[in-house]
Amino acid sequence: MANIIDYIKWRGDVAFTESPFNEVDALIFSELSYVHFDDLVTGSLGAKGVPLSTLAEKFYSLHYDKSYTGAIIPVESILELFKAAAGSARFSTVTVKGFVNEIDLKAQKQFCAMCFDITKDATVVAFRGTDDTIIGWKEDINMAFFTPIPAQKQGAEYLSSVISRSNKSKYYVCGHSKGGNVATYAALKTPISLQKKIEGVYCFDGPGFMESYCNTVKNSRMLQKTYKFMPEGTIIGAIFDSVENCSFVKSTAKGLYQHDGFTWEVLGKELVRAEKQSKSSLEFHNLLDNVVVNMTDKEKKDFSDALYTFFTVNESVTLTDIVSDKFKFLVGILKTDDKTKKTVFSTLNRFIKEKYFKKSAKTNKNKQQ
Repeated sequence: MANIIDYIKWRGDVAFTESPFNEVDALIFSELSYVHFDDLVTGSLGAKGVPLSTLAEKFYSLHYDKSYTGAIIPVESILELFKAAAGSARFSTVTVKGFVNEIDLKAQKQFCAMCFDITKDATVVAFRGTDDTIIGWKEDINMAFFTPIPAQKQGAEYLSSVISRSNKSKYYVCGHSKGGNVATYAALKTPISLQKKIEGVYCFDGPGFMESYCNTVKNSRMLQKTYKFMPEGTIIGAIFDSVENCSFVKSTAKGLYQHDGFTWEVLGKELVRAEKQSKSSLEFHNLLDNVVVNMTDKEKKDFSDALYTFFTVNESVTLTDIVSDKFKFLVGILKTDDKTKKTVFSTLNRFIKEKYFKKSAKTNKNKQQ
């Protein structure tokens, strides 16, 4: 079955002026946001953008592809997509500007965003999802006990600045994983006077929001133009509650690997819809709800801090650092203080009890009846 790279091969000769922006394009730009445009694109929103074809030439001439790593990022697929897009008539003339990539350990923030000008009247604002940095994953866990996290707050400021300072009449906002969550939050926080320029918001398997936040935005008109796409076996997208219009799509992968947007099936200008969310995905959503709802904010924060201590015990900065020497990582965990180990393992124990012991008790009760 075709994927987003096949889509470019099929529709690569059709300009955006001939065939308007669609949901598959949104996924492509969301994946392109993972490309390391650092030092290649200015962060100024007022500067002239750089064509994607030119960026590709610079990127490969500087051998960026040789040092491009990521333990959980589909690097090869992203680089293949970048080459295919840069070489197509539809995407090659798209210009990139306003690139921002910030890692702040103190603020516990991982944020990256950029603008793609697709026509003289339209801009795509894309937010990168969680990258390879451990602090990025720490920020994700922080979503469990407060909103906004730093990336969400900066995303809202970035989007409002883009729309207010530009003369474009149409804006599309998108992101994959955490990037999709930030895209949704940013659009909902954009002043109403600017929201009318937003044509659509596309969240691809991004985590949801705490119930308390969902209740504050349930009447927002922006939600009518906000869409969430998740693979039928979604894990990441099943975290917390969604506020968007949700659709499930078919994937050629299994389990957590379905989070990879390159495994999603494409037909024409659309993602292939699945009939419903899988049973295992629903069970995970319920498991998370049952455990997290019964945890206090302090317990959530303590777990987040303890887990971060685990991952950085050997001064690791990225997940690649950990994967490259798993033995050193395991030895480091054993050296952490007793309080940290107790916090992590007691929380994991809650999940184990909820998933296996309660399920077993319910099964035995049904048998007795």
